[in-house]
Amino acid sequence: MFKNLVLASATAALALAVTAPDVDVVSEAAAQPVVQSAQFKAVPAKPTPPTRGPVGKPGAADDVKAQPHVDLYGFPYYPLGVEGTPGKMYCMFLAGNDTRPRGAQIAVKNKGDKPAGEVTVQFQFSGGKKISQTQTMTNPAWKYMFEAHIPDSAWVNGKASFVMVIDHGNKVAESNEKNNVYSSFCLDPEHERSNPQRTVN
Repeated sequence: MFKNLVLASATAALALAVTAPDVDVVSEAAAQPVVQSAQFKAVPAKPTPPTRGPVGKPGAADDVKAQPHVDLYGFPYYPLGVEGTPGKMYCMFLAGNDTRPRGAQIAVKNKGDKPAGEVTVQFQFSGGKKISQTQTMTNPAWKYMFEAHIPDSAWVNGKASFVMVIDHGNKVAESNEKNNVYSSFCLDPEHERSNPQRTVN
């Protein structure tokens, strides 16, 4: 009987030892998240980058506006056709009984968004003759035609050469001053017919 009680007590103690939780292990595991949480809070947060202000409001990062400017440039008034032919490129049409183009002309436009004001174009013809024309260019969306009569002294062997200088004297402040000079020529059809070019083989 005594042996049975001792055996039963030993069996119960063994069962309790196997099923009882390890106090040290549980305490350490329970404390671990607290330690991790404390470490996480100790790390300083990264600085937040500054946000860009709304577009269009004064002081905003994207509020950069281009200043109004003027940029004059020239192009043929009649862009299609063979250069030098009457009524093509920079040469006027024949009028009445004309046998050769009466004048030279160039179209001028403003690439900028600011009125150019008074603009002078000077035509410098072979032979030394210079003719200027001035117009007030108020609307950047329009093209303005400048023209000058071709003097007789400019015609040499059925050809009149000329240089066109936009804003002669540089009175208009431009963002680009390098696109103001153009050169071309006009041909006399009558001279071409009476002096046909011959191809030498």
